[in-house]
Amino acid sequence: GRVEHQELIYKVIDDWCASLTLPEVLDRLKDAGCPAGPIYDAADMLKDPHFNARGMFEDIETPTGLKFKIPAMAPKLSDTPGATEWCGPQVGAHNRQVLSEYLGLADADITRLQAAGAIGAECG
Repeated sequence: GRVEHQELIYKVIDDWCASLTLPEVLDRLKDAGCPAGPIYDAADMLKDPHFNARGMFEDIETPTGLKFKIPAMAPKLSDTPGATEWCGPQVGAHNRQVLSEYLGLADADITRLQAAGAIGAECG
């Protein structure tokens, strides 16, 4: 049965898929009546017109002016759609706390690391 020959079956499927482009694989599976779809990574999702039309990403800007896309709220609710109100703390905002409380570094050591450029300075 299938379980007994699983490795062979997977190899045949892998080889077949590797010999075709993704659209060709999906078209042939569709023609055979086999439901299938691509497995997306984050870059694929960002490029997909359906994801963008559904508002699955939102543009944010940090207080320092860095702009980028992040996943939007899901599910989309009509009465309470939700939105990102805060993009999180500044990079380095918790350096001193983490380095002193969790790693046991003294203030002088942290200052020396900052002066050497090994860690960033805390923002605001």
